[in-house]
Amino acid sequence: MIFLLAVLLAACNSNYQKPTDPTEAGRDFINATLKADYSVADKYIPSDTLNEHFFKRYKEWYGNLPDSQKEGYSQASLTIYSVNKPTDSTAIINFSNTYRNRHDNIAMVKKGGEWWVDFGYMFRDTSSNAADTSKIGTVK
Repeated sequence: MIFLLAVLLAACNSNYQKPTDPTEAGRDFINATLKADYSVADKYIPSDTLNEHFFKRYKEWYGNLPDSQKEGYSQASLTIYSVNKPTDSTAIINFSNTYRNRHDNIAMVKKGGEWWVDFGYMFRDTSSNAADTSKIGTVK
């Protein structure tokens, strides 16, 4: 019985397709992170050292939250306030969730016909073009 359930869950996840719209892709990623659904959220992280590092740090931060906060995030609703598209392959989404009630931004970039989260863009120090890892955990 457990084997059958595992096979069914794997089949459901294999049929997952990322949205082709940057706003919907961002919404999908944010909702997945709120619920700690990394089977979906991981699909938005590009295979590069910087983004993998930032997302690993985020997951560690989230994993260390008290259960009451995890529950609050998992029950939260998402509000998107604006989407700025400086180019046809970049979108900056300003959003909040009903648990934290704080505006945050997430950057989506289109590569290879798919939308990906770009943590490097979100944490970049524009004066030195360096990433600030101290902000990990502020993107919710």
